[in-house]
Amino acid sequence: MNNFEWKLENEWLQEVLKEAQKQFNEKHAFKEKFRKDSIETQKQLWEDVGPLSIANGLEQVVDFMEFITTMKIQKKRHEFVRKLEEKYKKILLSPYFGRMDFLERGDEKTQKCYIGSFNLINDNFDFLVYDWRAPISSMYYDYEIGKANYICPEGKIHGEITLKRQYKINNGKIEYMFDSNLNIDDEILQGILSKSTDSKMKNIVTTIQREQNKVIRNEDYKNLIVQGPAGSGKTSIALHRIAYILYKHRDKIASKNIIIFSPNEIFNEYISNVLPQLGEDNMCQTTFKEYMQKVLESNFKKEDYSEMMENILAAKKEPMYPKRIMSIKYKSSMQFIDILKKYVDYTEKEDRNFKDIIVRGKLIISSEDLQELFFKDYIQLPLKRRLQKIRERILFLMEPYEKDWVEKAASELKESDSYIDKIEIRNHSISIVKNEMKDIYSEINKMTEFDLMDIYKKLFMKLEYFSASFNTGYSEKEIAEIKSYTLENLKAGKLNYEDQPPLLYLKGALEGIPKTSEIKYVIIDEAQDYTPLQYEIFYQLFKHANMTILGDLNQSIYECRRL
Repeated sequence: MNNFEWKLENEWLQEVLKEAQKQFNEKHAFKEKFRKDSIETQKQLWEDVGPLSIANGLEQVVDFMEFITTMKIQKKRHEFVRKLEEKYKKILLSPYFGRMDFLERGDEKTQKCYIGSFNLINDNFDFLVYDWRAPISSMYYDYEIGKANYICPEGKIHGEITLKRQYKINNGKIEYMFDSNLNIDDEILQGILSKSTDSKMKNIVTTIQREQNKVIRNEDYKNLIVQGPAGSGKTSIALHRIAYILYKHRDKIASKNIIIFSPNEIFNEYISNVLPQLGEDNMCQTTFKEYMQKVLESNFKKEDYSEMMENILAAKKEPMYPKRIMSIKYKSSMQFIDILKKYVDYTEKEDRNFKDIIVRGKLIISSEDLQELFFKDYIQLPLKRRLQKIRERILFLMEPYEKDWVEKAASELKESDSYIDKIEIRNHSISIVKNEMKDIYSEINKMTEFDLMDIYKKLFMKLEYFSASFNTGYSEKEIAEIKSYTLENLKAGKLNYEDQPPLLYLKGALEGIPKTSEIKYVIIDEAQDYTPLQYEIFYQLFKHANMTILGDLNQSIYECRRL
């Protein structure tokens, strides 16, 4: 590249840096102003309101809350401007990495499009730099020099790319640049990748390839599966896809609406830098193990993922080893999902035994009425909530009779002259009624109790019955061994890892799933290491969300659980 081109490029860079510095200074000034405003508000709060005291009345509380509201607004403003300031800091270090000259069909003037990690727009609303996620920027990744098009809100724009140029800008200075027919030269790409020695994943906006760009910008399908070998960049592409979605749908989707399920906590730490580098807040990062431990409340000793693998490897020569492997495979099978669904239906419909509630010869509510409440009035509620509602209804209907009984018992005690104190009479009369009612309460508890672990145990007590309807591939003897092995562990207070997903599934089906409606996008990494049941749980939890699933079906580090 000749000296004249270098001169022009350096002049343009200086113009961009000048604008970026100006906007950085503006944001910094705003940040300082909001900081000072916040300090002044806190000072006013102390001087005008002072320490809260009951003696100062409600008016002081109202004044205090007004100050708190103001301080919250100031904090939000400060945080918003701080993030913008951080963005301009990054722009000043490296404002762009590519350039594409595009002549739109019907135009006479070629448009120079500089592409970077963020937009940079001047006061005249001219784009000095385009965000890599902008519609026009897609051509930089998708096309070589020649005819090209991109899709924007106005429709498909056709034209021709006349130049593509790449830059390495560091600390506001061009280290090198070159014209390229392809969007990245293999030698340059290898050079960039070989310098990545940090312990954390970097953003790859400068090296995105055409096929990767298609994955990043694909919105044709609700669910997207990315299959590729280890090291092919699946995870990185998924994170850039999220950054693209956050950019394009910023009015509808925020980072809090996205969750990624990673293989482990170390990997979560490894990928934690990518979205902040791209100017986005980090999304929720978790592992399936972490999620299960948070949702499953149990007094049982819960085995985790790594403990399961250690126990399997250490027990290869143990007599129980074949049973353990068989148990894992059985509970990871497609057929076990069908068994669980059948069992849920059975638990809700057939395993119900409502009885008449009678207090002192008076029918409070009949078994038929309880059946109608359960199967009709409360049918939309999950099982646990239905049983709670049934209990509440019975107790509500019993209350006046119980109250009347207590009053009669109190009158009898008063007439006996055995008690002097009114409180003593009332307490004793309540005690008499409670004692007389204990069998009734016992029956109510029996009809409405909900114990998730007990429900899970009952499945294995009747495992032969529930397995008989499906071709599980296991003999009667093997089913009996799985049954006894599972029940022995549960009796000993041990909850093996392979028992936790089924328990989580039952919890969702019978108790209702935790609120996940705000999650709109789900990323599942290392897809090959999840069982069919775990995918059923993902669907149960996030059935309205879009999913991006990443994996390599030819690879699984958990051999005994391979799909």
